[in-house]
Amino acid sequence: MTREEAIKKHRELWHWVANEHRKRKRCEVHRNENPDVAKEKPFNDCWLCEYARQFDKVGSDGYCNNCPINWGSETCLRDGSPYAELALGFHLDYEERANLADTIAELPER
Repeated sequence: MTREEAIKKHRELWHWVANEHRKRKRCEVHRNENPDVAKEKPFNDCWLCEYARQFDKVGSDGYCNNCPINWGSETCLRDGSPYAELALGFHLDYEERANLADTIAELPER
């Protein structure tokens, strides 16, 4: 998988998540429900993780350093990241979740 392919699929996936939140008017939308993710099963249900993992030669979690997206924090799971806010935002309604998913889709490249 190329960098460009991973970023394109990442953006498509997260816009899909946003649209599904709005369409279903529900807070529970999972990435693995996406037809491409369900079919291809990328690592962590994430195209960026799948891409970055190609460069991890020792089997550690060091692949995060190869993520092509700037999460606004060290990694997607750290405080300050919109993904962390979404993952831990149990109080968020479906529209807030959709807006965060759109934000994730459009994060800048590193």
